[in-house]
Amino acid sequence: MFIGHEKDIIKCGICLSDFTKPILLRCFHTFCTPCVTKLTEGKETLVCPLCRAVQVLSDKGVDGLILYPYVKETDNPDTNVMLLCQMCENDRISVSNCVDCNSKMCFECSAYHLINKTFKTHKTEKIEIEYTETKSQEETNCNGATCEIHNKDFTLYCEPCNKAVCQDCITQNHKLHKSEPIMFQSQRRRDLLRSAIGAIKSKIAGLDQDREISKFAEQNHYKLCKQWKEEIRTHANRSKETLCKIVDLLADVNINKTDEMQKEDIKSINNFQDELETRKLSLLCLLRNTEDIVKRSCDGTLLNDYTFLYQTLSNAVTKDNQLKVFAPQFCFGNQLEHRYIENCFGLVKRGEQPNIIGASESHVYSLPIICDVTEFKKVHSFNVAKPIQSVLGIYEDQTWILHSFFQLYAAKGSAIVHQVSGDNAEQILRATQN
Repeated sequence: MFIGHEKDIIKCGICLSDFTKPILLRCFHTFCTPCVTKLTEGKETLVCPLCRAVQVLSDKGVDGLILYPYVKETDNPDTNVMLLCQMCENDRISVSNCVDCNSKMCFECSAYHLINKTFKTHKTEKIEIEYTETKSQEETNCNGATCEIHNKDFTLYCEPCNKAVCQDCITQNHKLHKSEPIMFQSQRRRDLLRSAIGAIKSKIAGLDQDREISKFAEQNHYKLCKQWKEEIRTHANRSKETLCKIVDLLADVNINKTDEMQKEDIKSINNFQDELETRKLSLLCLLRNTEDIVKRSCDGTLLNDYTFLYQTLSNAVTKDNQLKVFAPQFCFGNQLEHRYIENCFGLVKRGEQPNIIGASESHVYSLPIICDVTEFKKVHSFNVAKPIQSVLGIYEDQTWILHSFFQLYAAKGSAIVHQVSGDNAEQILRATQN
């Protein structure tokens, strides 16, 4: 499905109408609840109509999907009250306020404020951007995020766990974990997401350009195919003419050869006829002379010439009068088969080199890396009878576990060293990190 205008983005990709109770899928595409319900009737999975990503439905079906708090854009979106940084002259928007200095700070100044020895002990607080117009109930629900365990707002970011935590989490389950105010990490990730948004916008612009290029390529493709069709017809007519010429030439060659064979055979027959006439005359002469000898010769002469004369008559009677003539005969060649003619005529196939349509430099639209977090995998597990407050200092196949004291355990669950006081936790953590 192709969305032709930017205003179509705020419409459902299925019904192409304004959203009705929109649902946000895991692929971050949004559709109306009635459309999704109709799309998943009798199915356990949902296939996104736009990107074809598959999402497995829960036991609740469509009701178990996330509702997207869709709000139409207003004509005056820029009504926010922005406060500029009072620490620098870069006219940047302030994100925090130093209570001790009573000054508004931008993101860079806030970061410097935390690491500088002079201002390190100062108390800072996040600045909430005020709106000139009243927020809707859906917007209010979307902005709130609290810890499920302690029911408090997320104010810190735990770096080892890569998650937002509240103040109580840091003192309990995330004790001794490196943390920082959540607004700095969220601001960094917002900046990275803005870069990603810029890349997506560039990609969309590139897609529009690629579509125009594809239209031009489509026209050229039509012209090329039309040219090849005309060339094939011309080649067919030329091949038929050539084939007819070859057949006519072969026919003439065989006819001429038949004429030559006919002349040779007629000559042989005429010579045989002359030979027969000569032999006839020879036999007539032999017959007359033999009759005269029988009638007129004396007995002595007849007896003396009898043997030779009888042998001569016997040879003349038994001599064959035969001529063998091999008449011309046309031997038909192989039948013109489709495959043979196809090999001679030619065959249409796709070219070896493709015609690339669209942008080939995909790295122009590559998205930035949002965060680089080590992925932890479960390798060993064991049960401990004593209550666990925290797990820290994991290295190789050993780990420190905090009860009311610290104790080192092996991967199979056996304790390796004696109990260590909880006051030495920082020293243990530094040792395991080194």
